[in-house]
Amino acid sequence: MPKTKKTDLSATRGQRGGRRRQRPERAGRASSSTAAEHVAQPPVENQLVASHSPQPSTAPMMVAPSITVAGPTDAIGSSQQESTEMAQGVNKVWVIGSSIVKRASIASRERKGGLNLGIVNTEIWWQGYGGMVLSQLLPKLRVLRRIENDPDVLIIHCGANSLGLIELKSLLEKLQDTLEQIAKLFPRSKLVWSNLLPRFNWRYSEDIRAMEDSRKRVNREAILLVTSMGGSFIKHTQFDSKDPTLFHDDGVHLSKKGNDSFLENIEKVVTSLLKVEGEENEQALAAGDHMC
Repeated sequence: MPKTKKTDLSATRGQRGGRRRQRPERAGRASSSTAAEHVAQPPVENQLVASHSPQPSTAPMMVAPSITVAGPTDAIGSSQQESTEMAQGVNKVWVIGSSIVKRASIASRERKGGLNLGIVNTEIWWQGYGGMVLSQLLPKLRVLRRIENDPDVLIIHCGANSLGLIELKSLLEKLQDTLEQIAKLFPRSKLVWSNLLPRFNWRYSEDIRAMEDSRKRVNREAILLVTSMGGSFIKHTQFDSKDPTLFHDDGVHLSKKGNDSFLENIEKVVTSLLKVEGEENEQALAAGDHMC
């Protein structure tokens, strides 16, 4: 056979050998590409993928149903919800305090108006804590402020459980400091002091008369402080006569009738504050006008 043919045959064999040597190289590149895809594309939750075909799956993507919790119980609240509320002009009201507030919120569920007391475009967030004392008020409000936007109206009913626990002078100083800090913490909210209610029994003293005098002193100081900050107050005058039908058997908490009166007072002052604007509101506060 001529040399030229041998040369051609050698070249052909070389080409075949080259192709054999390239096969593992292609496989290596394919493996590397596949591995990279696995790294770059993490698995997607709730997505059905067909393992028998390299084509994309035509099965629909399974999406978990969303769960919406009504009211201000949401931890953060979506921006969509906030924008909807702003568009609808929903007024935010917080009522915070002791077990009086807690029991009133429970009683409101059985009323026609419900938790929002039937007030149009208004959402009331009840925050009642059994045994709450004045020193716990500001820390609790700081926590709540991380969860919800500042309210339009902030109603405070707290301090009765502190009477007799500490000296009256110290309590009044604590009251002033607390209310001033709350005013700074909620500069856009209308503060409302809800008068501490009378009791037939006091936890830290058997001297009912002395405790009642201290209660009235705290209410007077709180009203002066809140109105000086542009706020308002609720006197709950129905309870001044200490009508036994307004109170629970324990002489501290309220009966069904008492809760109805308490809720009616809250409803009246919220409705008034949300309707009165500008100079009229300032004149009413300057004159010492109050509700209930």
